[in-house]
Amino acid sequence: MSFRREPDPTSAEPARPAARSAALPSRRVVELHKKKTRDGAPSSSAFVSWSMANFRGVWGRSASTHAALLALSLRAKSDTARLIADGYRFRRPSGQQSRDMTGTSDHSAALDSLMRDVVAESASLIARDPARPSLRESLIQGGLIFAWNRRSGGGSAARAQSLPVPDWFPQPRHTDFAAARPGERFPSVAAEVKIDDLDQTLWDVFKLLSVARGTTSLKRTYLIVAGYPTRWTNVQCSELYDSRTATRVWDSATMIARWRKAWEDLLQGGTGRPKRVHAGVSTSFIWGGPVPAFAKDRYQLRCMAVAPAADDAWLAFDGDWPRA
Repeated sequence: MSFRREPDPTSAEPARPAARSAALPSRRVVELHKKKTRDGAPSSSAFVSWSMANFRGVWGRSASTHAALLALSLRAKSDTARLIADGYRFRRPSGQQSRDMTGTSDHSAALDSLMRDVVAESASLIARDPARPSLRESLIQGGLIFAWNRRSGGGSAARAQSLPVPDWFPQPRHTDFAAARPGERFPSVAAEVKIDDLDQTLWDVFKLLSVARGTTSLKRTYLIVAGYPTRWTNVQCSELYDSRTATRVWDSATMIARWRKAWEDLLQGGTGRPKRVHAGVSTSFIWGGPVPAFAKDRYQLRCMAVAPAADDAWLAFDGDWPRA
């Protein structure tokens, strides 16, 4: 199954069918918007307004990606492309209370308790495939989906969800796991899943916080990682998963400087790029335990909650690295 994309609450117009928006050819776009600058390119205000109104996540991509691609294809001014790609975000509805993503609210505590049970049960559900005996992300995701549906009392969960990621351009790949409780139309939980590659989760920390900004229904985000014993001590970023500390606060610039090799490797292997990230990150240990089907390999599954240390403090980037 796949979750419906959360609608943009700032739109004053009724939602338009995605197929109709996607079918408009570029020539028609230009005809619809005759307002131009002196050099013939569509004006920033007209183009940004039209892009936001018509391309909110068509075909599973975020509105910012669609708008940027359109701007480039129409040869709009470079400042227009940057404005669309970097400045767009899915805002909260007017009058909606700010979400507490710091882990101190009752909602967060309830979700952490539920997620603790879900991850623990999923570890026991994972079965070894004789045809492919190694532990794989798909096995963990399958266990999480089954455990969530049961533990949440009839909720829904899915893997590989295309959730918008504000503050990133180009956009990173899909989110590994998303889930909703009974009665929720949109996911309240999202998670990234990794096996052994703890260093790669440096990317996921910042990505998840942006995912939570892009889908306002999300109340909690998690890292779920499996590793054999030496991975928890000998790999960069392994300190994020220290089970002896309940909650820790990290400075984002220090994280990237401290685990520079991990960041360099991620830049080589990933296409997404952050334009800014939260200046501080809070991590909370949720659960850790063995994976019985892979006891011979001594695999452990650990879950960490990830939240911004402060909602209004940012670390901007120049290219691929934090601004000095």
